[in-house]
Amino acid sequence: MEQKVICKNCSAPLDYRDGDTIAVCIYCNETNKFGEEKVTDEHYCLDLFIEQQNVRSTLVGDLLKIPGVSDNIETGLIIKNMNLIYLPFYITQIHGNVRWKGVGRDAEFSGHDGKGYTNIHFITKKEEGVFDDLITVVKYDSDKFSEELKQHNIAVIGRKFFSEGEIKNKGGKLINEKSDFKKAKNDALKELKKKHGKKLNDELMTVEEKVEDYKIIKSQLIHVPFWEVEWLEPNIDEPKKALIDAASGITVQADIPSRKLFMIFSYSMIALYLISSIIGGLVLLYYDTVLGESQVYVSETVSLRENVERRFGIFILFGVFMSSFIIRLTFKDKVKFSLKGGFKLTFEDKFREKMT
Repeated sequence: MEQKVICKNCSAPLDYRDGDTIAVCIYCNETNKFGEEKVTDEHYCLDLFIEQQNVRSTLVGDLLKIPGVSDNIETGLIIKNMNLIYLPFYITQIHGNVRWKGVGRDAEFSGHDGKGYTNIHFITKKEEGVFDDLITVVKYDSDKFSEELKQHNIAVIGRKFFSEGEIKNKGGKLINEKSDFKKAKNDALKELKKKHGKKLNDELMTVEEKVEDYKIIKSQLIHVPFWEVEWLEPNIDEPKKALIDAASGITVQADIPSRKLFMIFSYSMIALYLISSIIGGLVLLYYDTVLGESQVYVSETVSLRENVERRFGIFILFGVFMSSFIIRLTFKDKVKFSLKGGFKLTFEDKFREKMT
């Protein structure tokens, strides 16, 4: 007799009959197990969403989102070389249940004066509770592109069981993981225990009793396809690099092309600031030398000069900050960015634009 059961991953109906121990979902490829559940170490790889012929258009589209990039990048960008590589990610799902008892701290308020309480008295009290969390830990597990992919969110739709032969048939290169399932599980366990430890420290002053129950629900190694690209911008011979997630279409990292108009604007801003600084300095010098010699104007100009000094000092500090920012943008030869859906500027050794 056929049972109506659904996939635990996507809730689609499964082809399941009495006695079956597993059923693979035809929609998301999730392996559903029945009966006594055992944690198995599963190895998958992801399909290509960005084929080789779409790499250039994907890269160009993302580069044009950068302020100041010339439109001629759309027609003039040349792909010099590209390699399909499969990089390893561990995905571990872990459940943790912690029952605890201890001594916490509470506050008693008194002396309300209409605006607020004037006295706060802290007291200790017995507390108990439960932390129950289910988390998924994603860990990139290779030294290649370690900085770029450390925080990268991978897609898991379209996964299928790993086949090195299929990867080679697509012309891909397999990058092996540097650790194993055991270490990935231990890292996930440490992360959840650290989270629970922080929550417990926030709740209690003294822990009297703690019962922990941690269980690995799912452990997977997924090899994700990426396009490693070398490209040339118009009229420049020096090749630039990019890394594109071929499973999701996200440009993870790329060298920023030259931005002439943006640089001209930046130089103009620096020049304007320098000119304004010189004028401000001359104004202060005028107050000190010309008007300062006249006793008639001394009393009238002191307060005005002090006001100018304050404003000029703020102007100088603001200008130094803006100049350093503009110089950082325009004079760096190897400026980096990454794209994830919206601009966010961060100050790092290499300037990056993360799209969230």
